[in-house]
Amino acid sequence: MICRFPTTGEGGHGHHTSSAILAQEAFAAAADPNRFPEQLKFVQPWQAKRLLWNTFNFGGNDTTSPDQFKLDVGVYNNLLGKGYGEIAADSRSNHKSQGFGTAKQRGSSYEYFKTILGDAPRTDLMDGINTTWKRVAGGDEINIRINDLEKSFNAENPAKSLPLLMDIFASTQKLTDVYWKTQKLKELSLLIPACAGLWFESYAASPTYALGDSISIRNQIIDRSGSPVKLVATEVTDQSKTFNTLLPANQLLNLEGKTLAKKITQPYWIDGPQTREMYPVANQELVGYPENPDAVTVDWKFVIYGRLITLRRQLMYKYVSAVRGEVYQPLIITPPVTANLDQQDYIFNSNQPKQIIVKLRSFTNSSGSISLKAPAGWKITPANASFTGKKSGDEWTATFAVTSALTKTQTDTIQAITQVNGKTYTQGIQQ
Repeated sequence: MICRFPTTGEGGHGHHTSSAILAQEAFAAAADPNRFPEQLKFVQPWQAKRLLWNTFNFGGNDTTSPDQFKLDVGVYNNLLGKGYGEIAADSRSNHKSQGFGTAKQRGSSYEYFKTILGDAPRTDLMDGINTTWKRVAGGDEINIRINDLEKSFNAENPAKSLPLLMDIFASTQKLTDVYWKTQKLKELSLLIPACAGLWFESYAASPTYALGDSISIRNQIIDRSGSPVKLVATEVTDQSKTFNTLLPANQLLNLEGKTLAKKITQPYWIDGPQTREMYPVANQELVGYPENPDAVTVDWKFVIYGRLITLRRQLMYKYVSAVRGEVYQPLIITPPVTANLDQQDYIFNSNQPKQIIVKLRSFTNSSGSISLKAPAGWKITPANASFTGKKSGDEWTATFAVTSALTKTQTDTIQAITQVNGKTYTQGIQQ
């Protein structure tokens, strides 16, 4: 673990200092099975080897010293044609919102590291840390095959490595270490099709579907290397289609499919009860994902050099923009009808009724009603508003007169509720 700032305030900002304090606490807590025991059904305790502070000399504050471990970060990368000082400047200069542009540095430049906790490094930041396959039970066989792969790899014809890659894939499937098995299978699922020149994707015909609708799927695939790749089947939710077809060399194939829209793609962080300030997440394994990981996926089953492999693609919507070219966006599955209040905030400062407009949008053929849920004692007129014969894409509004029962200053919630085919929905949509 490496901290940019110290616990003693030289970082200049409170959040800089607090990050260093939390890092020291985390260094110990991550290795303690008695801390956050509810997380141990997902992870295991882990003791990091060392915690370092990457000291600095700027702003008239020199925190480096000769006894600290130092590392030359000004090395030149022959493959990239740049030194790391140039690469770092390109990165930092993209931090535009803070005006962080900087000149490119060339030549040797040293960074210093002070050991805060754990063993001090002597020759390398990774001293004493085993990063080989020897740390994984059953990894020796995989290590031998990887060494063979590195020796024989031909960058001009990576498909020649497919037999060895498929052997490595089969050996990885046998690992008992769940973490490394999952991680390495994920990496192989990217490496194998890349070496095979195998490109395949799955698209929905429309950007949005209503819950329960049939989704039309277009699958495209091409084997650009001419390697012996057999497409066995495609699977999406409970739909499977068998092909058992040897893919022709460098010919794009279009395959059709269908599935049902079974789950609303509500972002996980607003899927449960929430306050104005907090978004509780019931499933801790989802925390950190930028998008819902449980979107509709298509499993492609292949046989490559006699071994079965399943590769997954997320079902996306794709269109061509005259400006941006191909544009991908996540598939959206909505309630049959969405309802959005016309404002985020309403101020009631008298007992006079206030008009609230609800904007509705239908994503399928629908009939039903819209109502408002307000705090106890409030008066809403009408109690509900019906709608019939709405088609996909229809938009309309419903207007309610709401009278507050508040007798003191406080904050509360008004919620729009739709009922369609006997089911209740509370979601709006923001695009």
